[in-house]
Amino acid sequence: MHQEGPDNFNLAKDISSGFVDVDARRILKGPELSRYIEREGQSVFRIAHAYWQSLYDASGRVSRKQLDPIELGPNVLPKVVLIDVVGDAPRRFRYRLVGSDAERIYGENYTGRFMDEMRFASSMKAIQQFYDTAYNGSAPILLEGAYITRISSQFRVVRLAMPLSEESGLVTGLFCLMTKLDNSPSA
Repeated sequence: MHQEGPDNFNLAKDISSGFVDVDARRILKGPELSRYIEREGQSVFRIAHAYWQSLYDASGRVSRKQLDPIELGPNVLPKVVLIDVVGDAPRRFRYRLVGSDAERIYGENYTGRFMDEMRFASSMKAIQQFYDTAYNGSAPILLEGAYITRISSQFRVVRLAMPLSEESGLVTGLFCLMTKLDNSPSA
């Protein structure tokens, strides 16, 4: 029998084994994302987004060199995921840093590994598209996934991705936050 709890949760394994199914997904960007972040008050998403915006250079871009995740504090840092964008055809995403809360959601530490090496099965394509959208749009984007287990337990995983660029404007990384929320859907 599968036991669900903070110490034995493994999203990647549970999806690939069929224990967890994706119930719904929604992507927010532009004004819709801004409204979501404003509604969240002092949430980790608002704090991280405000920090990212504070790092804009004269061209409106944020580079990896400017980013210091430690500045986000102890409530946000465990949710931080830094991703390197490698290559173009095919484009791959490598996990440079995976915070402890994100590691608990994944069920293992993926630091140094490529996303396509993870066991996300059916979710892999949607997550790849999400990161591709953040890369191509050069703007923040949020993915909220609703999941349901075979024992009818429901939860949400929310990812916020913000691009990191070189002076040339080329996106070379993503500054992300990832958190698991309760079963109540957001409005």
